[in-house]
Amino acid sequence: MYEYFEGTITVVNPAYVVIEVAGIGYRILTPTPYAYKNGDKARIYVEQVVRENRMTLYGFKSQQDKVLFNKLNEVSGIGPKSA
Repeated sequence: MYEYFEGTITVVNPAYVVIEVAGIGYRILTPTPYAYKNGDKARIYVEQVVRENRMTLYGFKSQQDKVLFNKLNEVSGIGPKSA
């Protein structure tokens, strides 16, 4: 599991950002992608969700947002995209 990634934002997309850490780009789905700008140094708190044949990283500006995401994700009928 990962707690956070710290690196340089290289892509900002309507649904995700890419953060480069040690030469590796990680695609992270985030509810606030436009809070980041290309070339900025950033720390993104992440939660890794594994479903069937897919691993997805969800990213947040703060640990509190990550904790809220995890609590919502525990509610029956609410999946990661809804949370």
